Amino acid sequence: MNTIHPPASGARLLKRLVPAEDHDVLLGDLHEEYQHGRSRAWYWFQIVAAVAASSWKDIRKHKLAALGASALALVYLLIVSSAIARLLNLWRPDISVAAFVAVYKAIDLTMSAVLGWLIVRLARDRGVTMVVAYCGFMLAAVCVLMLVSGMVVAAFHPEDAGWHRLAVQFQSALTHQFVQDLLMLSAGFLATRRTEAA
Repeated sequence: MNTIHPPASGARLLKRLVPAEDHDVLLGDLHEEYQHGRSRAWYWFQIVAAVAASSWKDIRKHKLAALGASALALVYLLIVSSAIARLLNLWRPDISVAAFVAVYKAIDLTMSAVLGWLIVRLARDRGVTMVVAYCGFMLAAVCVLMLVSGMVVAAFHPEDAGWHRLAVQFQSALTHQFVQDLLMLSAGFLATRRTEAA
């Protein structure tokens, strides 16, 4: 009988991103289903779903670590990002707005990638779970901050509160946050290399 093997890259991805205790049974079940005729798309969907479900389970299991990642996100959002802006103003007060935004975003994204790598290196046995907690908190915080700032502008400066303008700012902030989250997850993925895989 000819044995059909699932993509090996899916198993490697799962082993790098999911906490160690969940690998073997899940991969065995997926391998068996794949041999019974499931498609590659089904297999990859199951890998992604397993990473998401395992991350959620691990966040619930390690609430204190997840709270720490969320606190780190809050500190970064309220202190570090504003410190970057202030340092740029001190360094180049005459810089154009477009150049300021470009340099700020480049520094912010670089620091986020480094932070994603560090979070995973400090808790390598959990895969990217704490980076997922960090990214989820940051995404929620950015949404709340944008809504609050929109309400404040609408209440105190109604002449500046064009809904189209606020929607464009909201879309820009969300796009930046998604790019930041992808960079953090990618850097976290690079940091998950386990010693047995080396």
